[in-house]
Amino acid sequence: MNDTPTTLPVAQGDLPEIPPTAAPRPHTLRVYADKGGKFRWHLKAPNGKKIASSGESFATHRNAVRAAKGMLDLMLDPEANLDVLAVLMADG
Repeated sequence: MNDTPTTLPVAQGDLPEIPPTAAPRPHTLRVYADKGGKFRWHLKAPNGKKIASSGESFATHRNAVRAAKGMLDLMLDPEANLDVLAVLMADG
């Protein structure tokens, strides 16, 4: 199998039909215990690269899941969470 990407000429507004070579992988969220026995999470993109992580540990699995869900809520519906985003940006 040839893994070299194929470049196709594309006229503006005209995308070629390219048959899928494999089913797309979903984003994956993993909550795990770290070496200290506390919990962390990370999110991986379909290509397997880590795109977000907790950055801190949580005392319980439940709190790590809650924090990950909060991050996902911000990502999926940023307009509904503008007040939270404003605080996060101000703290940065």
